Amino acid sequence: MNKFSDADKVQELNDARRVTHVLTRLDDYKSLIIALSENDVPHMQYILAVVLKQGASIRQIINTLKDAIAGTCHPRGYTRDDLDIATLTYRLGGCQLLYALSHRLGLPSLRMLQTHRTFTSIALTIGPIAAEQFDANIKTLILAPLGSVVIPHRGHSLMMDKIALEEMASHHHPSNSVIGLCHSHSHMVDPTLHTYDSALRIAEKLAEGTVPLGKEMSVIAIGAFGDDEIFPILAAPTCKCEDADKMVSIVTLARDHWRETGAEEHLGPIFSVATDGDSMRRAAGHCMFLKHELSATSRLYRTLSDMPGLNLTTGDNETTLDFNYKHIIKLIGWCTLLRTHKGMKLNNGHSITSRVLVRYLAWLPDMDEHSVTKLLNPDDPQDVPRAVQLMQAIITLSKFPVDTLTGEIGTCTDMAAIKSLSTILESFLLLFVDITLSLQQQVAHLSHYAHLTFTFFRLYHSAFMPYVLFYDSQTMVKNACFCITKQQKLDGTQQFWLIQTGDGCLEKLFGITQMRSQHNSAMNYSQALDRISAAKDIDTILNLAHDDSKSFVSKDLTTFAVILWKDGRKNALTMLADAHMPVDGCDLMRPWGANKYLGVTTDIEVVDLSVVHAPMAPNTAFAAPTPTTDEEPPLEDDVLTLKEALTHNLPSGNPSIDVSPSDASNAPSLTSGPGINPDDFLLVRGKYIHKETICCCVLNKDFVAKSLNRQERVYSTSFTKVNRRHELPGRSITGGNSFIIGDVFLTIIRSNATLTLTLVRSTLIEHNGITRHDILIPNVCTPNVKLTGQILALVPTRKPAVEHSWLWTGDYVKTNSEIQGINQMMEKIIEITVPGVLVELVNPDTTCVRLHDDINSDDFIALNNIGNTWVVEESALTLACDVLWTKACEHSISVKSILHVPTLSNPSVFPYALPDGSAGIVCMEASEQLAAAESGPLVDSSRGTVEENLKEQLCAKSFSASKTYQFSGRNMCIVHRIAILWLDADNVLHKYVNSSVCEEEGFAVRHVWVAFGDWQVTVWLPVPMSTSFLVVNACHDLESDSKQDHKEDLRHEGRWY
Repeated sequence: MNKFSDADKVQELNDARRVTHVLTRLDDYKSLIIALSENDVPHMQYILAVVLKQGASIRQIINTLKDAIAGTCHPRGYTRDDLDIATLTYRLGGCQLLYALSHRLGLPSLRMLQTHRTFTSIALTIGPIAAEQFDANIKTLILAPLGSVVIPHRGHSLMMDKIALEEMASHHHPSNSVIGLCHSHSHMVDPTLHTYDSALRIAEKLAEGTVPLGKEMSVIAIGAFGDDEIFPILAAPTCKCEDADKMVSIVTLARDHWRETGAEEHLGPIFSVATDGDSMRRAAGHCMFLKHELSATSRLYRTLSDMPGLNLTTGDNETTLDFNYKHIIKLIGWCTLLRTHKGMKLNNGHSITSRVLVRYLAWLPDMDEHSVTKLLNPDDPQDVPRAVQLMQAIITLSKFPVDTLTGEIGTCTDMAAIKSLSTILESFLLLFVDITLSLQQQVAHLSHYAHLTFTFFRLYHSAFMPYVLFYDSQTMVKNACFCITKQQKLDGTQQFWLIQTGDGCLEKLFGITQMRSQHNSAMNYSQALDRISAAKDIDTILNLAHDDSKSFVSKDLTTFAVILWKDGRKNALTMLADAHMPVDGCDLMRPWGANKYLGVTTDIEVVDLSVVHAPMAPNTAFAAPTPTTDEEPPLEDDVLTLKEALTHNLPSGNPSIDVSPSDASNAPSLTSGPGINPDDFLLVRGKYIHKETICCCVLNKDFVAKSLNRQERVYSTSFTKVNRRHELPGRSITGGNSFIIGDVFLTIIRSNATLTLTLVRSTLIEHNGITRHDILIPNVCTPNVKLTGQILALVPTRKPAVEHSWLWTGDYVKTNSEIQGINQMMEKIIEITVPGVLVELVNPDTTCVRLHDDINSDDFIALNNIGNTWVVEESALTLACDVLWTKACEHSISVKSILHVPTLSNPSVFPYALPDGSAGIVCMEASEQLAAAESGPLVDSSRGTVEENLKEQLCAKSFSASKTYQFSGRNMCIVHRIAILWLDADNVLHKYVNSSVCEEEGFAVRHVWVAFGDWQVTVWLPVPMSTSFLVVNACHDLESDSKQDHKEDLRHEGRWY
């Protein structure tokens, strides 16, 4: 019993001890969980890894965590995310911010970063651009980090752009040189600072203008398609004086050394060279990359030759030119064009201007006049988001429902042109804003855009878009097709994003550069190098952080792109069924063939790129100048002397400058200490002056800081507000008694030897030299108003002469214009500008050509499908012609000074002709004077003056409160008949009445009896009475018609119930 009792006791003790141990361990685990939940333990992963490796217990782990929380334990070890956060901290906030966060949050220190990371350092340019700079940057920034890692081959894009600099010189310690001098002129002076004389010689060259400082920094970077990371391989200061030959040499040097350094073999070839809208770079790119037709033996030929219209001209190694799509959108492109008063011509030559857009954009639910003004008159023309917003607003407007059956003719015509414009903008904009499009769909949109712009440009030339915009946009489309095909042939498994074409990645790098300096563009060349290097590191980390969230993924590089190119062409053909699309084989970049490219200057020396050019002389080729005397070289008066620069605050008078070697022995010793480098100082008048101070006081003495306002920094007028002389009204432009853009008017012009009437649709209103969107009707026919518009093509009905009506065919009068550089002619729509005194307003009636059997329907193919058009009675046009001729006489306007239209492409269209071919509305008296070559002041008969006065008296009341204009169809005929009756009665009375009644000065009662007793007065008295009765009835009809028209206007505007 005792034995079992002892064993049981031992077992009981062991169990108790084991339970106590387990409970203690449980308490330790609970303590660990509580410690982890209540405290943010820095680098807990590394703490656990170290203590577990050492076999520590839970209690030891808890104690170590307590030490880490208290700050007495500093574990070592950082993840990739820690290094990235530390790098961002250092590049954005500097070493002091990194020091603070390293101690507070446990981020890696600067020394740790320097051990585990390689910061970007771009080789600076001292002197002319040399091959060594490209080699150093390519090897250091691109090849060295990769090492022996095998990278799939991708196509690369070489990007060129510039960023603004402050015109300042600074000292570079490693090379002991002055940096910031223009690379194109720096070979004229030795930039090395050996003595103070060196600084004076550089200052003299700066004062002479022989060696200018850099205004901008030219940057060349390279990036792979399918990868967001780019690498700057050149950053050189420039004074913006490079010509096309210089740019050809620089680009050739960059392209050749990409191959010579082995980067092409290791990473892939250069597919394209992208730039912005700079004219010199455009000319250089045209010279380099439109040299050879694509060979039939090329592996690209089978695919690209099956794309009708695609230009197949390339440079060496099948390299192509590219342009940034953002520049096509904003500065040289669509939004700048839409914001001009000239606008563009679209359907049948119909003009769409900024005033037309102002009128219709206000229809959108989320638009008012203020928002429309912001879109069309932005404070910053380079505001890309606002430019995209304008394009999207036009696309939305095109889908706005318009009743073409009962709608106003001008509105229907405008909306039809806006729909065509919207189709062009949408096919271009969707490429870069719709992330759901596949690569094949993007190719279809490219084809649609290219064919639409080509057709409209071929029809309307520069009136549709400028040469530069046409060249850049077609080049962008061509390059996209080439790059897709090249990548497909190189490695079809790699990704390709169309948005990476152009130099947008380089502009993004510039944006980070400005962001790092808090959007302060005031930086010299030395600061710019540091900031763009930091921007490269920041961009690399941000790209890695978003590497798994790319949107524009288009992996399918297949031959279906060719099919969709043809689909885009087919869609364009469907839309432009009547636009006479050119046949297959026509080059989209050469609308008129003959190897003529529009929008680019090619009168530069052609550089043979097959010849190896000698590299430009590097900075080491300069020999240090040896002074022959102890005296300073003569300086100009405007160069800062030593007394003014360094010793102006000394009490002594004008001490002489003595920098002879003999003074070196008497020179004081330079203070030594940490951070003091004797090579950074020069001995000047017995004092050691830091070289950066010498650069600041001597070389930068005329420095003037540039404004931080970008609008004030730009010297070119193309960057100012495009609508700065335009005035938007403070009231509604669609209501009230206003004449607005798009309304029609009548005027007289000369055509050959006749003075004829013409109906014009307004496209521009100028009042006192300021373009306006509208003007009050009473102010239209004044001398300080000018109206610009397009002449409408009219055809008469086949009726008797007194019953003719004139209908608008939907087209405009055109003339022949020669294409520059090509012996070809094209039709160009005539736009005329006339003074307000030669203008009469008209409100034509609306009719449908399908209801007329007295016209030729083939003349109206330019109209919409409904067939609605304007119609004006001939009697109204005849009276208006007489009225305008009378006004010309009253204002002493010579017949020779009246506007003359050039030779027309179709003389049968204008002057307006009757069905038998005779002249329609012609002022015979003026034509006779014109034939007799009379150019003096014109004198008309009194008939016209009486008609003018009568017209003003009759219409003053009827049209004072209505938007219906002075002459409209039937009303004009009534006024005409009244004037004829009144004048006939007046002429008859003057011809036959020879009574002496009322010729005496004094009035007496006897005069009444004499008057009634005169047989002539008794006989002719009913004539003016009957005429007055007709006048009263006519005025009543005019007023009734005016009120009815006013009711219709109010009902149309929604204000009539």
